[in-house]
Amino acid sequence: FNIAPGELEYLVKYIIELLGSRSDDSQLQLVANSIKAVGDMEHKLPPTMLQALLDSFVKKLPRGEENVDISISQVLLGLSKQHFRIDRTSLETILDRLEAKTCQIQALSNSIWSLGYLREHVPQNAGGSASFQRLLYIYLLRLPEARAVDISKVLQGIVKEKFPIDATSLEMMIEQFLRQKRNPGPRRTANTLWSLGEIKCDFPATKAEAFYRKILDLFMASLPEAKLHHCIAVVHGCAKLGLALEEPIVDALIQQCFSQQPDDVDSNHLNDIGLLLWALGKLNFRHKLNDDQIQQLETLYGPSE
Repeated sequence: FNIAPGELEYLVKYIIELLGSRSDDSQLQLVANSIKAVGDMEHKLPPTMLQALLDSFVKKLPRGEENVDISISQVLLGLSKQHFRIDRTSLETILDRLEAKTCQIQALSNSIWSLGYLREHVPQNAGGSASFQRLLYIYLLRLPEARAVDISKVLQGIVKEKFPIDATSLEMMIEQFLRQKRNPGPRRTANTLWSLGEIKCDFPATKAEAFYRKILDLFMASLPEAKLHHCIAVVHGCAKLGLALEEPIVDALIQQCFSQQPDDVDSNHLNDIGLLLWALGKLNFRHKLNDDQIQQLETLYGPSE
């Protein structure tokens, strides 16, 4: 459903007024749901409206032992998608309520992902790294519960936060990712390879290659379901990792890029043909695409950046 920007702002204004007229904290989930919902919409709300929603959420946070991890993860997720510059005091107040023993693993991974993306929009010296480190520590304590989707999100958050994760912690996360009984699918495996390519961490070379190839194998097993941005993420990740690809794998990846229709392209994701060309060149497979094929891809997905 597409709501007009003016109608959305009117609705949010009404919610803010409604919340302000109530002194109880029973509306906490309503505020969280509202912030998450506006985060999923294309229209960016005025910062004053987002601040009013955030202030209402912080004010209604219960002082007791009530578990509010899901609500907190929804708020951070919505604000990150709205590119909101959250203030340090509000951020610390919110994160202080996340408890290691009671917080659900999904809420933790969503919060870490959101905090990583909020980094670009939080004023400098806002203590983001310390907050991120605290959340990551809690997450690692609960790592045996993590699913592939959780690990993929946390790795993306680490990339955005530019957090210097140690090799032992990263190895534990990769092992948990590979421990899943079912194939995580092209989205999770592609995002994971891309993230690993962006993370600066010293792994023993032989162990690292074995890990990366297992993740690549999972992606190739789900290749028929892959979108263009998944293929670009995989080729780019392999190029950054220095992971040599066999020619049949490159051929299959390129073929998958040509197999989609314009309606299959998600404009919210990475569809940069120029990035694909760079990665292929890095892997010594730039010759796999001639000028006519490049033009065909750019016609389908948009020009190279």
